[in-house]
Amino acid sequence: MEDAGQTVEQAQGAVPATGTRTRRRRLVLRWSAAVALVVAGVAGYLAWTRRPPAGPEFEVWEPSTEQIVAAVESLGETALEADRRLLFERLFTSRFRRHVMAVRLKWRSEREVDLLCAAAIPRREMARMAYMAYAEGYVTLGYPLRVHVYESYIMAPRRRVGILEPGEAGGKPVVQFDPYGLAEGGWRERFQRDGVIPPDDEAPPATPHAAPGASRLSRSAGSPVVRPSR
Repeated sequence: MEDAGQTVEQAQGAVPATGTRTRRRRLVLRWSAAVALVVAGVAGYLAWTRRPPAGPEFEVWEPSTEQIVAAVESLGETALEADRRLLFERLFTSRFRRHVMAVRLKWRSEREVDLLCAAAIPRREMARMAYMAYAEGYVTLGYPLRVHVYESYIMAPRRRVGILEPGEAGGKPVVQFDPYGLAEGGWRERFQRDGVIPPDDEAPPATPHAAPGASRLSRSAGSPVVRPSR
């Protein structure tokens, strides 16, 4: 009888122990699933926020290429070339100023322009704007432009960071960025002499930035090719 009683007591004690382990196992599984969902959500959010953002659709901003061409043509055939260039400069700049972007196009010579961009603008977008200046200048004025790209600062000297070369006749324009800013006026040589930057043959290659395709009216100007400077 004593053995039978002990067996019953052991069986009754085993049932609560088994139930406790089952509840613990279920609780662990639930917490593991919750943690996995949280981790997956955080990872997805970080992956989304770190994706390269789509750049603004410069090509559809006004004044459009068609509007710029029409405005310059409205000056008439007797208009001075300087007046045609200044109107092109003003209209091209107004496209970005209307969207509160610190961008300005400024003539450097008869066939060269300076594209002044706020330093916060990504290089890829600078390349797009440089190509637009080249392509729209080609279809509006009738000749290709060399575009010098500058980073512009408040209360500080501007710094040239890239250049778009028209290329040979019938060839594609070339966009290149320099990691040391293509210093002008002897600054580059001075930096190299002082050891601030290495000589050209030791400079690391620049990261190329793809430029977009031409807009509807500027496709005849060709598509740009991005090359790192030496």
